[in-house]
Amino acid sequence: MALTPLCPLAVLVLLSLHNGARKAWAFFLGEFVVLAAIGALTVLLHVGTSQQSASKPASIVTLIAGIVLIAFGASLVVRARRSGGAKEPSFMARLDRMEPWPVFVLGLFLPTYAIAVAAGAHIVGTHPGTATAVAGMVGTSFGGWV
Repeated sequence: MALTPLCPLAVLVLLSLHNGARKAWAFFLGEFVVLAAIGALTVLLHVGTSQQSASKPASIVTLIAGIVLIAFGASLVVRARRSGGAKEPSFMARLDRMEPWPVFVLGLFLPTYAIAVAAGAHIVGTHPGTATAVAGMVGTSFGGWV
């Protein structure tokens, strides 16, 4: 998660807009809510499982998340090759006119869910203690912001 630049880059773009600091904070809080929910769900799923019972579902979730990420990456490559020159994206003008609340909602839906779910599945699959699982989810979810 710390290596995924999408959300920190989105904040940098938001900072360059009118009222950018408010919009960037709103986006960050939206992302924080989602990643905290994924982390809490991961830790709750972890409690009370054995290593044998957790490893197969965790492997399946990791495989599905990997397939989703590969498909998404392939679609980005195809789309980039089809587009011609580099021009300013039309969404920049829309972002400039947005209030902080829609940007908060954007933060709720833009985080890289597949990577967060895969990180959670990996943590559950290794079957650490509860404190280690919490530290692992906090570190993987928010390490990119530090």
